[in-house]
Amino acid sequence: MDSMSKLQARVEDRLSALPDEVICHILSFLGTKCAVRTTILSKRWNNKWTLVPNLDFEDEEFYRLVHFKRFVNWVLDFRGSSNIQKLKLECSRDIDFEWESYIEKLNAERRRDRYHSHIWRWIDTAIGRNLVELDLNIEFFPDGNDFGLPRSLFESNTLEVLKLGSNFIISYLPMPRNYFPSLKMLNVSVHHPHKYSMEKFFCHFPVLEDLAIDGILGQKEDLNVNFTAPKLKTLRIYLEVDKCDYHEHCFYIKAPNLENLDLMQDNFINFTLETPNSLVKAEVDLIGRYAKGKPDHAIALPEGISNVKYLSLRDNTFEGCLLPTFNNLNHLKLCLCDCNYERLLTESLKSFPNLEYLDIEYRSLSQEELYLPEFVPFCLLSRLKTVPIRGFEGHQVDMEAAKYLLHNIRVLKKMTIDTYYLHNKMEVVYKEF
Repeated sequence: MDSMSKLQARVEDRLSALPDEVICHILSFLGTKCAVRTTILSKRWNNKWTLVPNLDFEDEEFYRLVHFKRFVNWVLDFRGSSNIQKLKLECSRDIDFEWESYIEKLNAERRRDRYHSHIWRWIDTAIGRNLVELDLNIEFFPDGNDFGLPRSLFESNTLEVLKLGSNFIISYLPMPRNYFPSLKMLNVSVHHPHKYSMEKFFCHFPVLEDLAIDGILGQKEDLNVNFTAPKLKTLRIYLEVDKCDYHEHCFYIKAPNLENLDLMQDNFINFTLETPNSLVKAEVDLIGRYAKGKPDHAIALPEGISNVKYLSLRDNTFEGCLLPTFNNLNHLKLCLCDCNYERLLTESLKSFPNLEYLDIEYRSLSQEELYLPEFVPFCLLSRLKTVPIRGFEGHQVDMEAAKYLLHNIRVLKKMTIDTYYLHNKMEVVYKEF
């Protein structure tokens, strides 16, 4: 046997010697179509994909939709009754909805309904096999009809993670005691969502701990979302309003045990959060696209946010609303784009009397002159100890603000200035400081 043959034999032996657990772990990183193909690698790998508890289907991987449906049906049947840990289902290809006559349109709608029923059956099958995580992205093109969520989804006793990557409609809701009884993590992405379905879907999540909602709102009617999540700990909301929509959208969330809040909201969205004193960390970005044209749409920060110990704010938050007093806050991060520095460094910092760590990040600052009053906030005189500054470009307003902080912070221990963007201005900065 020559050296090349010996090397090939050693490589083949190493593959064959892999334990089932390692093979399953490798296959779990592949889509199901690719995982099935590994059967041809060696006898040792024959049908090992059936041991992988995760299934990942995407219709765009198939030339024709009928082939995709046959493949999914075959995989589910071939696996038998074995448990399914995770199902990822992405169905977003055109179902040949081109028509010129009423008969052609009717036939296209029937094809869509049949595809719809296939998807329902796949989800029902997975839930019947103790599904824990479902990642669902269903979009029908080109008519854009939303996908109807199946009844079994709401009543599953094993489902803990649900990701909805597209709009949906709801035709059935179970009794509150049976509504997502085990769901702990929920991610929802929407684009001009269906009003009734959004309002009915978000009602009560008994054990939900992590919730993320993102997308664009914009419809003919106001949206009013009102729900409770007694065990919710982390909430992320990134929502904007379509530029052509001037409706008021309201979110009311009762989360008595919320600890972390990450909020980006448009000023045509009224956001109310009921959380007594549990909130510890908050990041807030108020999108002020309409603020200058419609000053009556200033936003109030959510109730309960004044108890946090860590807060991250964009400068438009200072322009768009009145700040409460943050007595517990010791760490503040500011992302500054184009704001009133006189107000920021004096009036706004009054809201943080016990601040110890001020993290400043400059982003595309204006180069106007800075006029600072003699008043100095209490936190600068008695508490603030650490000030890192990033994005420093050496403009006059940057240096005036930095010198103001250096001159007035009485117990400062450390100030660091990131000079990455200074380029040839270092000598000027050295002279100033």
